[in-house]
Amino acid sequence: MLESLRGRIIGVTGWKDSGKTLVVERLVRSLTRRGLSVGTVKHIHEALSLQPAAKDSVKHLDAGAEIALALGDGLVALGTHAVEDLETAACRYLSLCDLIVVEGFKHADIPKIAVASGSDDILEEVENVIAVVCRDTRPDGYPVYTADEIEQLVTFLFEKEILKPAGQGVMLLVNGRPVPINEFVQASLAGVVRGFITALHDIEPPSTIQLSVKLPGGRGQAGGRADTQDGDVR
Repeated sequence: MLESLRGRIIGVTGWKDSGKTLVVERLVRSLTRRGLSVGTVKHIHEALSLQPAAKDSVKHLDAGAEIALALGDGLVALGTHAVEDLETAACRYLSLCDLIVVEGFKHADIPKIAVASGSDDILEEVENVIAVVCRDTRPDGYPVYTADEIEQLVTFLFEKEILKPAGQGVMLLVNGRPVPINEFVQASLAGVVRGFITALHDIEPPSTIQLSVKLPGGRGQAGGRADTQDGDVR
C-alpha cells in the first residue's frame, strides 16, 4: 500500500477496451456528487502528443525548465521531465484533492477495481482487487457490479473504509518525495502551521494551507523542499 495515500486512492484496471475509462468517469461523477474533490491519474504506454499550441512548452523543458505549464480556455497542461513513481507524482500534483482515482497501473500497490470484459483472466494478473465491474462474467470471491451500479460500488468502498477521505489531511514531501506520517504528527504539524496563519492579519479562515520550504544549500528543486497541506476544514 502507498502509505501516504492510504484511504485516498483507488485503482481501476483491466485489459484494453474493457471499459476502464467509463468506470473511472462514473466513479468520478459519483464521488464529486458527494461533495468530494477528485484527481485522476492515467497510465499510458505510448508517447504523449501535444497540441501545436502546447508544443512550445516542450521547448521550454528542453531549455532547462523544471516544470512548464500551458494555460488557456479552462485547460491547464503540465509538462515535466521528472521521472516519478505513482505515489510521488500523485502527492506532488494532486495533494489538494480529497481522493485520487487511478486508471491502469495493474501492479501498483493500491486497492483496485478490476474491469472484466468477456473473461475474468484479468484477475490472474492483478493483486489487491477489492471489487469487479463486468458485463458478462460473474467471478466468485469478489463483490461484483455492472457499469450501471457504480453508485452501489462507491457505497461499498466507503462502508468498507477502502476510501476514507480524512477530515484533516497533511501531506509531507521532503526532497520531492512523500513521507508517511502518523495521525498524531499530522495533527501536531497542522496545528502549528495553522496557528501561525491565523495570527496573521487580513487572512480569511483557511480550509487548506500549502507551505513550501527550501533550505539553504539545497540541490535545485530537490534541495530541502518540504510541502504540507492542512485540510481540516472541507
